Amino acid sequence: MPAPLNSQREDQRDAAARLAQALAQLAEQRDALSWHRQKSRQLTDQSSRLVSASQLLREKIEGDAWLSRQVAAIMRRSL
Repeated sequence: MPAPLNSQREDQRDAAARLAQALAQLAEQRDALSWHRQKSRQLTDQSSRLVSASQLLREKIEGDAWLSRQVAAIMRRSL
């Protein structure tokens, strides 16, 4: 009965090789997912900073416009 035993061992080796390959692919996918999550967090943080900067810029522009209107009104009154 050595033939079935050898065949069984070969099947086990093949199964072990397929399992090792599947585990390696899974590890690669896990690493890729981790990288994408990190990049996503970085982009989210960057987006938040851009939104904050945009809001500050808008407030400054509105403030400058208000100040310009005030100066124009004062100059009209002084003429």
